[in-house]
Amino acid sequence: MWEVQHVKTIINLSGNEEKYYKCNIRRASVTFADGELSVNIATEDYSDKFVRLWERLRR
Repeated sequence: MWEVQHVKTIINLSGNEEKYYKCNIRRASVTFADGELSVNIATEDYSDKFVRLWERLRR
């Protein structure tokens, strides 16, 4: 499932919040053939990257 995730919130010097988000969609393609619309979404699994990072840091 694709989703948008909140990454961080920064309060700047004037007191306003800056919110940063990321989306895990790596690629999206839309096709229309024979009267039918098709959408294909490829996502990035960030959990594997975090696991590999922690394994490297643990060594």
